[in-house]
Amino acid sequence: MHRALDAGAGSLSVRFAGKFTATDELYGAGARGHELARQLLDRAKAAGVVRTDIEIGDIHLLFEQLQSIQVRDKERADQLRNRYLTLLLDALHLTSAAPLSSPAPTWEEIRSRYDR
Repeated sequence: MHRALDAGAGSLSVRFAGKFTATDELYGAGARGHELARQLLDRAKAAGVVRTDIEIGDIHLLFEQLQSIQVRDKERADQLRNRYLTLLLDALHLTSAAPLSSPAPTWEEIRSRYDR
């Protein structure tokens, strides 16, 4: 996840959601990526290494939040994003934590943000 963060995962969503008309091809690619990430998360849940109430929409929005961390120095911004990813990963591993207070965002909620 640190490599994905460093590669900019979530950065385009933060900048472009709702600012252009997405094509069917783009929606299809997004749906495919969403499904692959969901399968990976399902395997992690089955292995007992992450909370069972986390969904892929949660991860998507967490990456967007991390990408929004900006300071003048790019290297320092990268350090801070990775610092907070470490904290989030620790929280995701708390399999005995109290249940989350509301349902995760659905694929439709994530996808519809690209509608203009």
